[in-house]
Amino acid sequence: MPKVLWMAERVFAVIVTAGVLLSAGALQVGVTHVTDWEPWSPHQESVARAVDLLKEGVITWQNQGVVGGGGMWLPSPDPPSAPNDYDWSHLDYRVQAMRNSSSVDGRMVLRLFDAPAWMCNTSWHRETGNAPLSRNHYDDFAEFCGAIAARYPDVTHFEVWNELNGFISNWTWNRLDGMQVASADYTDLFIKVSTAIKRVNPGAKVGGPYVPITQGLLPPGSSSACSGPWGAINPSLLEFVKYFIRAARGHYDFFTMDGHLAFEAYQLPNGSVYKRPTNNDPFGATQVFPDSTRWVREHSGLAADIPIWWSEIYPVPCVDTGMYGPATELWPLEQQISVYTKALEEIAAPDLGVEVALNWAAMANENCIVGMYNDTNTANGGMPTPFYTVVKNINQRNTRSGTANTTSHATVSALPGTVATSKGGGKCASDRDCHYAGVCGNAGVCVCDAAWTGSDCGQLHLLPARAGSGYPNVPASSQLPSTSPFTWGGAEIFADGVYHGFFTEFVNHCPMTYGTWATATHIRHATSHTPDGPWNPQDIAVPVAAGNPVITRAPDGTYLLYFTNHRWNGTNRNCTGPVSTWKPPVYCNASQYDCDTGISLAHATSLSGPWSVIYDVVNFSSTNPGAPVFAPNGSLIMAYKTWTKDGRCIGIVAADSWKNFPYRSFPISPHTVDSCVGSAVDIEDPSNLWRDLRGNVHMLFHEHGYGGAAASVDGITAWDYNTSRRAYDYDVEYEDGTTVPCTHREEPKVLLNAEASQPLFLITQCTLPTRLPNTCPSPQHPTGEPQYVTRIIMQPINTQL
Repeated sequence: MPKVLWMAERVFAVIVTAGVLLSAGALQVGVTHVTDWEPWSPHQESVARAVDLLKEGVITWQNQGVVGGGGMWLPSPDPPSAPNDYDWSHLDYRVQAMRNSSSVDGRMVLRLFDAPAWMCNTSWHRETGNAPLSRNHYDDFAEFCGAIAARYPDVTHFEVWNELNGFISNWTWNRLDGMQVASADYTDLFIKVSTAIKRVNPGAKVGGPYVPITQGLLPPGSSSACSGPWGAINPSLLEFVKYFIRAARGHYDFFTMDGHLAFEAYQLPNGSVYKRPTNNDPFGATQVFPDSTRWVREHSGLAADIPIWWSEIYPVPCVDTGMYGPATELWPLEQQISVYTKALEEIAAPDLGVEVALNWAAMANENCIVGMYNDTNTANGGMPTPFYTVVKNINQRNTRSGTANTTSHATVSALPGTVATSKGGGKCASDRDCHYAGVCGNAGVCVCDAAWTGSDCGQLHLLPARAGSGYPNVPASSQLPSTSPFTWGGAEIFADGVYHGFFTEFVNHCPMTYGTWATATHIRHATSHTPDGPWNPQDIAVPVAAGNPVITRAPDGTYLLYFTNHRWNGTNRNCTGPVSTWKPPVYCNASQYDCDTGISLAHATSLSGPWSVIYDVVNFSSTNPGAPVFAPNGSLIMAYKTWTKDGRCIGIVAADSWKNFPYRSFPISPHTVDSCVGSAVDIEDPSNLWRDLRGNVHMLFHEHGYGGAAASVDGITAWDYNTSRRAYDYDVEYEDGTTVPCTHREEPKVLLNAEASQPLFLITQCTLPTRLPNTCPSPQHPTGEPQYVTRIIMQPINTQL
């Protein structure tokens, strides 16, 4: 390792030349102690300088491992029978050193690792990290951790384990195939440890899972739910994260992860194998840090009020630097500082919610030059490094802008189209009190998901719509005959880089009437490069008479277009000529509304068709299908509207496969057609269903005067439904400041993200206040039937926490 001169003054020029933009945030960079300030150091004056440096208040978070790394030594094959049987001397010294150098209370951290010898089934190997751990000693380890919490009551934060050592198999230090993570085993250990700690110190904060998010990083061009030009995060780790967040909820207070710069292997002509940054671009390779953090924040199911910690972060090679190239290729100091600064600034973005990043280690040495002070085992040790100056700039700035990266229940403007004036903060005892649209946080108040707002998370967090958006591109108007079609709702899906819309149109440009809904509509397929238009009409997916389309994709890749079918084969009036030539509307029979109804299905391997139609996949009296959600085995549940003696009903029907029709399994007790999620005089129009990252199933529907919503932990049991929940109102606000007051806002659907877990746009049918003359008289309507101007509205839903 070449000798490095620690000149703090050099860092300022480096930051400027690197072009790093310092942004406001609340991230605090702390340190993990490893081999610094040992009591046997021959240069205690150097140790004292390091202590004084920490007491300056620049670095307020300090972390110490409890076993190894300066902590305890537990070589015995059997756990002690009582806490007093442990030799606490080394850890006592380390904790006291943190106390002596702390400038802010409540920021001492203990990392509950290494594994004591009695935890392992075989010899422990740090270089492979795969020694099998004995479940027989999980309770013993939890008891050990509880004793630690009792011995050091002023330690407020605890990290459980380290990098999933012993819980990952089939991996290497650089790249792997077939990674396996013992998700249930780690989560079981974590819950036991957290419970033991909080039993003796209820105010303690416990974090996990300390996931090595970049371990087994896949090369550029690989694909996973979290990927970029730097490569892809191993899918096994992503699945583990989602499992842990779901299964350990209520037991963790902060989420911990660690990782290194995106590297890939390369070989010299002499056969030596080293690592270099992905695409040989260290500045581009730092993007793995914010990208993986954002995935955790937005796609893992982590609640908005849970802060993220980077328990170890390696923008610059640290441990085993010999793996990263021969001495002649090591990065110049200026480049190291610039890359380090860029990485910290990227994870400091306020919307990522990163509270702490712990630098490994506090002390720089020949194997880890990114330290805050130089070697305390030398005569001139304990002096600040250029990296300390970087951290000082970040921490002091973020202390001024906000000392903690916590989620506030901020007041938001009440917009037409929304109801709430606050986002979360209502009292709760369980997630149901937050309508499963958020979580009941540790403080006993609702913390809303991005898409929801209101004190109890009951309302959609709608944003203003873009002026000119919606379908059709040119709205139908009161100027008859209309050159644009009148509509009655629709749905969208994104595939192959294009948005595909399926919209109900009244044929022959005739205005909308309730009586002709069953005889005069078809389903139009249109495409757009943006989710809210402009739209390019393509083809007629389903001819007359069909409406209420919902679109989804089955697990086998088949596109499924469910719709209400009326089996109408009669004529339709034509509204393209002068109004004086129009004939009366055509109704299905003398009673107008007594038409055959049922839910049918068109399926295809392409969204452009051809579509194969299967009539009456739901063959009892029903309309308005809600696109289903699928289980991993291909089974489904979907919503529908039917009628009971008490009024309209939104029910749920199930099937083992989309192909197993007719669907007639009713999972809601008492398992009949009229087993309802909700029943009311005017309830109708269930939306497509979606399952959020916590597994809850949601739907929207139309009530008289507003849009409603319901949710369930599994889509079958314990549906949260009440008629007072207003998910959206009839008025629609646009970005240009105008407001459209819909007299009805029906047929709600949502455009979902790629994982089908988060709604992006609310799609509704808007009946405009513009009135048209009645239709010509008919036996059903002797004075003519009212006609309406209609339009499909596409309004964005908030996606930022």
